[in-house]
Amino acid sequence: MDVTALVTIRSRGRTGPFVCEVARGPAAVPLIALVSEGNPPTAAAPRADVPVNSTPSLAQACTRRARAIKTPGRAARLEASLFVNRPQPQGQCVPDRPAGYDCVRGRPIGGLELSIIYIIGRYAWRSPARLPTWSLLGLIRARPSPADSWPELTGPFPRPRTCPVPLRTRRCLSMSNSSRPSPPHRLTSHPLVLRGQALTIAEVVSVARHGRPVALDAGAAERLTHSRRALLDTVSDGQAYYGVNTGFGSLSRTRVDDRGLGELQRNLIRSHASGIGTSLPDEVVRAMMLALAASLSRGVSGVRPQLVETILACLNAGIVPVVPEIGSVGASGDLAPLSHVALALIGEGPVRMGGVEMRSSEAMAQHGLAPIELEAKEGLALINGTHLMCGRAALVYHDYERVFDAALLAGAMSMDACRVTHRFLDPRVFEVRGHQGGGIVAARLRDLLAGSEIVQSHAENDPRVQDPYSFRCAPGVLGAAWQLAQNVHAAIEAELSAVSDNPLVFVEGGEADIVSAGNFHGMPIALPMDTLSLSACHVSGIAERRIFHMLSVFDPESGLKPFLSPRPGLHSGYMVVQYAAAAACNELIGLCTPASVINLPTCAEMEDYNSFGPRCVAKASRGVELMRAVVAAELLCAAQGLEAHRPLKSGVKVEETHALIRRHVAPLDADRPPAPDLRAIETLIADGAFAGLVS
Repeated sequence: MDVTALVTIRSRGRTGPFVCEVARGPAAVPLIALVSEGNPPTAAAPRADVPVNSTPSLAQACTRRARAIKTPGRAARLEASLFVNRPQPQGQCVPDRPAGYDCVRGRPIGGLELSIIYIIGRYAWRSPARLPTWSLLGLIRARPSPADSWPELTGPFPRPRTCPVPLRTRRCLSMSNSSRPSPPHRLTSHPLVLRGQALTIAEVVSVARHGRPVALDAGAAERLTHSRRALLDTVSDGQAYYGVNTGFGSLSRTRVDDRGLGELQRNLIRSHASGIGTSLPDEVVRAMMLALAASLSRGVSGVRPQLVETILACLNAGIVPVVPEIGSVGASGDLAPLSHVALALIGEGPVRMGGVEMRSSEAMAQHGLAPIELEAKEGLALINGTHLMCGRAALVYHDYERVFDAALLAGAMSMDACRVTHRFLDPRVFEVRGHQGGGIVAARLRDLLAGSEIVQSHAENDPRVQDPYSFRCAPGVLGAAWQLAQNVHAAIEAELSAVSDNPLVFVEGGEADIVSAGNFHGMPIALPMDTLSLSACHVSGIAERRIFHMLSVFDPESGLKPFLSPRPGLHSGYMVVQYAAAAACNELIGLCTPASVINLPTCAEMEDYNSFGPRCVAKASRGVELMRAVVAAELLCAAQGLEAHRPLKSGVKVEETHALIRRHVAPLDADRPPAPDLRAIETLIADGAFAGLVS
């Protein structure tokens, strides 16, 4: 008998973790963990060992154990679902029971409402009336494992076209990994274990956006303990050590008595939490927290392992500090933003959990966590790094890559929509130029257009000798952007793998050498992210020109109607789509002004040359957002233009792109608002739907 149990509690948008176990022989096997938009389970989650001799006993035991979780009863909902795999004859499916399963509903307890989520294989159904803000994200199958290990998901999951079981009041949910942007808290196959190793952009995305759990390796914790012990032994000699027993910045010549070292660190956090403006998105804060924990785990900051473990426990529990966006000048690290994170860690700052804002001490208590009691140097180690810059930069670059792939597809589709020649993609052209980027982009465009019937249709007797720059020079422009992006990628991953604290604690022979330096300076991230805005501007600018050519019918040989209108004059078609693209490009031009060259000194001239890296990253983030909008506009127009040449087909991959767009956006047969269509294509780009089509 294959049994799967799911128990979830919700209270005012907050979710408590719960794992139900079944005793099978000598070992207890965890069946299913919490899978929702709430918080992932932790090793300390309540567990219950119950026999499987009767299905009601399992449901009742799970619901009884769930009541032990401290959740306000007046606002709580308990779901206790039991699924026993008992194959039934085909066609015997009743409205309240999926085919092939017996569903046992636990009895109501304590005024809490119990409801069932039905699971068949890889698909699930829920009642929107009962669970208006929930989505089921994945099913964890049972397998014997230690109590503190994480079970595995059975994904990736295909997206169903229709519900296998037609239920009038229930909505079919796909457990797909790619159909929509993933909610911020989702279990993945394996936890990310911090061992002091290099951190990658992909790992940051998996934690910040998809809720991948993170753990500290035992060996790394031991190194942290060793470093901490060496630091304390060294500073006991009575000498002054910056940030340990001195003031900060221009106050560094002021000594602090040993009895006030803890208070010194707390005061540092409180005074530096001075951010202004709207709060950063949760995913950015989570990326910042991961980058901070990874840096500290490398054992060069002299902090206790408990500090890193608390950061990771908050990450895994979905506790997100509220961090204002503005406040960092990108030198001495991201002092103000990281201070807001640290303020939450000591139990004094606001956080969001499950979309609800509350005091951090309250959120931590709900998960059995205690605020950190800062000791010598630990407050400074929490805030003196580039973790906002590099964490957010990782997310921005990940998005940039997806838009760039879509831009290649849009360019290829526009080329056939406007019936341009492919001769300029000849590989010999790029061999004699010598730039790697142009050759790579040209090769990708050739691959996308391979097999095109459209290009063959005008290969002979075409009066045009060559095409406008926005087509003919696309490999050179996009190739330069690609090459620049590779440098940005390398800079971000180098910073994710760095220690940007000050002072640094190097332990040799059991003794600590405490070195004050400048690893916190953000210029290694600021300059690359300034240039990423330039890249976004050029990719968008050349795309907007191709949109203009498609809509203005600059060349009668293109075979297109003005503005791609079904009946020009009566219908305006996509006329104003180009206006929107032009407006986006205008804003992008403004974002190209580098923030890293505008210096404003701080801290009484002690910190007299700053990077303003966070502003560089914020500009790039907005630039990628606008770039996505322009590329979506080109895809919308090119898909319509391609249909003017039917029954001729474009390249295989271009046709696959066209088919994907048409599954979400209908052809233009009469005027309608393009905005929803543009948003639909933007969503496809953001989800990475086009990435697999570009080799």
